[in-house]
Amino acid sequence: MGRPMSCRLGWHKWRTRSTEDGGQFQQCTRCDKVNTDSKIPPGAGGF
Repeated sequence: MGRPMSCRLGWHKWRTRSTEDGGQFQQCTRCDKVNTDSKIPPGAGGF
């Protein structure tokens, strides 16, 4: 089974995740793709 159609069209559902060292990144909840374009400053989580 492949990626959902919405993800293939670029309509990801981003969720902010945390790393073990306290960093943050965005990851799609449907296909697990990591958003490399996101710029999340330290301490900006929870918004």
